[in-house]
Amino acid sequence: IALLVMADYFSVGVILLFLLGAGMLVSAGEPVFLRKYKMFHRLFRAAICVVCGMALLLASYGSRDTAGCGEDALIVLGARMRDDNSSGIVFKRLERAMEYHRINPGALIVVTGGKRTKTGIPEGEAMGRWLVKRGVPEGLIIVEGKSKNTHENFVFTKVLLDERLGEGEYTAAFATNAFHIYRSSRLAKQSGIAATHVHAGINWLEAPAAYLRECAAVVRLWILKK
Repeated sequence: IALLVMADYFSVGVILLFLLGAGMLVSAGEPVFLRKYKMFHRLFRAAICVVCGMALLLASYGSRDTAGCGEDALIVLGARMRDDNSSGIVFKRLERAMEYHRINPGALIVVTGGKRTKTGIPEGEAMGRWLVKRGVPEGLIIVEGKSKNTHENFVFTKVLLDERLGEGEYTAAFATNAFHIYRSSRLAKQSGIAATHVHAGINWLEAPAAYLRECAAVVRLWILKK
């Protein structure tokens, strides 16, 4: 956790990871004030098993790509981005988008995200600059710079693609990390986009917090449907 904070990856996922770690220490040590509460230990250990199982299922589901690499557009989902030269979750998605572009160079690439980077520009704009610097023609890039979450990534992107290509007259795929594919697929469908997908990897340092946060987000999706 200290490494994540020093690397500027502090997030909800890191907070959840801290709480999980603290709970594991308490459960393992069985301090005096908890010895009478055996149910706590059972429930906590069961919760760990459930989370680990969910994480494995998310990884397995997300590792199977469905895109045919002939789609009209590729949607690159946004994620926290400090600037346009660092590394992290979002850059794995951009690297995957570059691989897709080399296979399907005529597809539009929609870069999404309205949260501000340290340089003060929206994530989507910073992602677009990253791709242009690496040879993607600027004319192929559509910047969606208003969304604050994955649901909005798709909702606002659909408006842009409908305007550019015509409603219902195009095919689309999206690129994101494997752990994020399951929830993104369902949110894409909710927004009216029947999208296929390609997955990106993740750095080992970021994986525990990312998967833990995503497990919580999936439960939220099941309950609130968004």
